Order: sequence, then C-alpha cells, then structure tokens
Amino acid sequence: MDSFENIVSGFAEEFPDFQYYLKHAKEIKNHEESHPDIAIECCTSLLQGLSKSICYRLDKGIDRKAFEKSTIEHQVKEAFKLIGDQSDVAEIALPQACSTVARLAGELRNRRGDISHGKAVPKEFQSDASLAKLALDVTEALSRYMLCHLILLSAPSVRYSDNQAFNDMLDEEGQPIGSTSYSQLLYRYDFDAYVFKLDEYVADQEAAQ
Repeated sequence: MDSFENIVSGFAEEFPDFQYYLKHAKEIKNHEESHPDIAIECCTSLLQGLSKSICYRLDKGIDRKAFEKSTIEHQVKEAFKLIGDQSDVAEIALPQACSTVARLAGELRNRRGDISHGKAVPKEFQSDASLAKLALDVTEALSRYMLCHLILLSAPSVRYSDNQAFNDMLDEEGQPIGSTSYSQLLYRYDFDAYVFKLDEYVADQEAAQ
C-alpha cells in the first residue's frame, strides 16, 4: 500500500481529511500474513470508503441515506461512473469491471471477515496470506486510481504554500492551536473564509502599488 500512502501524505496539506485512510492502509499491511481475513476486510472498507467520498463530493444531489444502504458493488460502480463522467478518463467498461471486483471482495468479507461479522470458532472458511496479498495488490491499484482522480477533480483553486506572506500576516492576527498555526486552521477548516481574506489582501497589495 506504499504508493497509496504516498499520495495521501503528498496531498496532506490540501486534503487533510484523506489522512483518515492511512489507518486502513496500515491495518491491511499489518494483517496481510498474520490475519489475512482482517486484511481483506480492511481492503473492502477502503474501497467502500473511497467510493462514498467520491460520490458525496462529486454528486451534491445524491441521496446519502439510500447510498449508504446500497451494496459495495453499486457504490464502487457509481464512484467510477462519476469519475468517468466528470474527467473523461474512465473507459466505459471500467465501472462494471471494478464493481465486480468490489462485489467479490464484499462476498469475501461477509463469509470470512472477523470484524464486521463475528464468527464462531473454528471458522468454516479461512483465507491464506496469498489471497490477502492478491486483495492488497488489487485494492492498492484501485484505491490509488480513485484517490488520484478525486484529488484532480476536487483540487482547491488556492494552495496554502503559494501565499506565505499572507499566511504570516494571518498568524500575526490569530492564535494557533497547539502546533497548528492560525492560517493553517483557517485554510483547513474554513477554506471560504481563507479565500475571502486572501482576495482582500491581494486587492490591498495591488492598490498600494
């Protein structure tokens, strides 16, 4: 899952919320050999979570309640359809193929998962490390693709690192929380206010010239 983790870490400034998925990646790697069924379960959860993030961010009119109740196959398919509709990068057959993979992963989770569905012991079905490795490799490829295009489609128009003088000015006005500066807090948690203040700052700088 290293390539997926690198993307999340590389865009931590612009998309801090995606740090949430690093936990999934860590659990997948940690349990690949020792608890294959847990690793497979985490793979499924990662694909499902990314699908929800894509659909909720790119389709503002989506019925979240109904979507939450739908199958993982449907959720992944809808996510890839949205990517294709909005970025023109997904082949027509890709949503269907990926949703099939998701359905199989969901079936494995339901039959063998140790977390979502408690099992009596000894378990009737158990996965081995080779199957977990396959699930990891497929999940890494799909999740990397999904996250990359979600970032491309929802990238902020203003980058924090491009406005250091403005950030310094904000930090002189506001108080940090812990090690997080005021300007970073505003950028992460009230982006609209950050952009509004930045526009005012730029206008003042241009007027002063």
